[in-house]
Amino acid sequence: MQYSLDGVNFSEEVPTGTDAKAYDVWYKVVGDDNHNDTEPQKVTSTIARKGESKPDPKTVTYKVTLTGGKNATASGGATTQSVEQGRAMATVTYAPNAGFHFESYAGETRSGVIAKLDGGRIIVSGTPTADVKITVPDAVADPTPAPTPEPEPAAPSVTCAGHVQGTGDLPAVRDGATLGTTGESRRLEQISASVSGIEGASITYRAHLQRTGWTAWEADGGKCGTTGEARCLEAVQMRLSGADGYHVWYRVHSQTWGWLGWAKDGQPAGTAGQSKRGEALEVRVLPEGADPAAELADYVDGLASYVGAATADVHLQKVGWTDARSALTFGTAGESRRLEAVSLSLENQPAAGGIEYDVHLQTKGWEDGFADGQVAGTVGESRRLEAVRIRLNGEMAGSGQYSVWYRVHTQAYGWLGWAKDGEEAGTTGLSKRGEALEVQILPSGQVPNDYDAGLAASIDG
Repeated sequence: MQYSLDGVNFSEEVPTGTDAKAYDVWYKVVGDDNHNDTEPQKVTSTIARKGESKPDPKTVTYKVTLTGGKNATASGGATTQSVEQGRAMATVTYAPNAGFHFESYAGETRSGVIAKLDGGRIIVSGTPTADVKITVPDAVADPTPAPTPEPEPAAPSVTCAGHVQGTGDLPAVRDGATLGTTGESRRLEQISASVSGIEGASITYRAHLQRTGWTAWEADGGKCGTTGEARCLEAVQMRLSGADGYHVWYRVHSQTWGWLGWAKDGQPAGTAGQSKRGEALEVRVLPEGADPAAELADYVDGLASYVGAATADVHLQKVGWTDARSALTFGTAGESRRLEAVSLSLENQPAAGGIEYDVHLQTKGWEDGFADGQVAGTVGESRRLEAVRIRLNGEMAGSGQYSVWYRVHTQAYGWLGWAKDGEEAGTTGLSKRGEALEVQILPSGQVPNDYDAGLAASIDG
């Protein structure tokens, strides 16, 4: 430690005085090879005349001056402060303005005052031991961001969830993955679906339920079907809206039938009127022009996606009326028992409309114009029914939505080929009894699974 009375000439001798006056006494710490000298500081000491009171000692203050810091806003304390000895300065925080930032800054310490970079801001604080001047670095402009590339459009995707017998709620599956089970005899009871990747698109769907028929349409994740009612879901219809250039494809795995064909854009998929449980569902969204044979599992062009049944009652030789029921096959095969009369109707069909039919009777020929449950044929006359013509009407036939397929099991010939939409099925002029009738309602353009184009549906004598 060295002392001085003039602030220039320093020595280790402690200054003394005898005159009554105020003395400025300077002091500093002398450094060594590894340390610098401190800045000279001073205190004032007064020798009062005898009998005079000693004045109050002079308060020592230090000046803290902060400069720089362009493009930043200082807050907290002033950038120029007078600080009493031993007191902390008011902390000053420099925050960069919008669009600017502080680059890497090592900070500095001067006479007890510290400036440092913390969390993107520069903070100046401390207890000064001398007058201090610190230059804060300027904030610099943020780099111009590279243009954000236009995002690739998300691939169209469909997500399905559901509820299955014995398992409960199923985890969601996407884009053609199987929802449900196969080979476990478990009924699918409820489904939901949603679509993504097509701006503004929506998916709607409904189901045909056991003992209930077609439900109301649900959309975009709404639940369709039942839980806790032991009621199987038998068929579905799905369609997109707000998705020009895309199609929704779907198929159902059905009891007895297995995987049926693929349906699209509102066509039904599954079965109706046969009490066959739907067991699994697969759904895909494909762009216009996509090859379904390349994109869809096991796709077969024309394979029936939906098999709807008619409700029928038939009058059989030595049996009488068999009671109206919804099924595919009516009558007998291998019992040499003639069909004598028939009535047909539709229940819970996917569109409004009815069914019409004509019959060819032994010795009478064609009788036309029966519809929706009317009895066609004879009772109590021992007269065989030999051939039929069946067709749909209303919306079922409109715009080519659905076709009715039918065939006759005939004496001596067995099952003949399939006819559709008003074509003749059976025999005429051969005196051969019709023994059984099979009827299927299919979406237009689809054929029965056992369709054989080379097998005749009718034989004339």
